[in-house]
Amino acid sequence: MSGFSSSSSPAEAERVAAVTELVEIEREYGRVPIVLGPFSAYLIAGALRSAVRAPGLVESTRRIGSEVAESALAGLDEQARAAADALDAVYDELGPDADPTASPAYLEHIARLQELESGGGNPGTILLGAYSSFVVVGLLQLITRHPSFPPGSFGHEVVVGFARQLQAPFSPTVRALIEEGFDPDNDVDRDGRPLTGR
Repeated sequence: MSGFSSSSSPAEAERVAAVTELVEIEREYGRVPIVLGPFSAYLIAGALRSAVRAPGLVESTRRIGSEVAESALAGLDEQARAAADALDAVYDELGPDADPTASPAYLEHIARLQELESGGGNPGTILLGAYSSFVVVGLLQLITRHPSFPPGSFGHEVVVGFARQLQAPFSPTVRALIEEGFDPDNDVDRDGRPLTGR
């Protein structure tokens, strides 16, 4: 493949091959509709809105994450949108460091969205291409490192489950690369140094 010197690592070659595959898949299949219930749409949108605020992201990643978050919320019906807007107001009132689960208003609006989802409330639909799906999975993996999404929590499970659904159409090579991102032991800094001390 052009652009590689003989000193390129096998891991780097694998990553470039994965991105090339994403571009080819998107060219061949276009964008795929992803259906989300009201609660899942709100949770995924919130996770993406948080993730795009992380320092060091390239602008295209921020843009894709923001667009998908807004798209997830845009399809909500009037009842679900009202509950989502009320939840946003609770978050704003509590502030970024508060535990929202200690707020009765938060729990009330969460319960309403869950009720709408389990009752077959109007699902929202987002259209994602392969490359955008890959970016969204990466952002969702990033947010699973946040203390608000501890492993085993409901939010963590919804985010990881949704991210894993997005990887389904990819080749085993790309799925394996994506799976590495779910394991914090694979986290590295900008210079490629492990963050976990391994």
